[in-house]
Amino acid sequence: MRRVVATTVLVTCAVLATGCGLLQADTEPRAELGPLQPVKAEGFRIGLPCDPTESVQIETVAGNELATTIWMCDAGESAYTVSRTPVPRGVPIDLDGAVQGAADGVGGQVASASSIRYSGARGRDIRIETTYERQSATVFQRMLVHEGALIQVQAVLLEEDAQVAPDRYDRMLESLVLR
Repeated sequence: MRRVVATTVLVTCAVLATGCGLLQADTEPRAELGPLQPVKAEGFRIGLPCDPTESVQIETVAGNELATTIWMCDAGESAYTVSRTPVPRGVPIDLDGAVQGAADGVGGQVASASSIRYSGARGRDIRIETTYERQSATVFQRMLVHEGALIQVQAVLLEEDAQVAPDRYDRMLESLVLR
């Protein structure tokens, strides 16, 4: 199965890359998608559309050691990740820098970015256009700052200039509860 890089962006634009398989466009109707797989973490819970694996990646950024917990799954035609990066008290979280870091991390361009508020948390919804192994790919991502951590929800599709996120990604976002 082919592998695609799905980025998890740290607070100061450092990027941790993890792999996910992608094969074809998401065309299943919502009714046939099946149940979401629950993930519970400090400060939030969410459902992923496939069985997630959990990993922790540690990166030193601006002298701070940051441990990102990543839940990732491969739905065959798309890949999905959720991550949480606690940030030391007093370290500012630059969401605009994180957006650009996400695009830079996959060698792509920010196609759209908007500021959002979700359950009181400030954040960004972004879409990135990139390529992987000479194929076009689109990344949909939500970044949220919640209780001293950066929480990210992401879908990666091997599809050029996809304007609409897959139903699975929408279902993930609908299931996200900040606690």
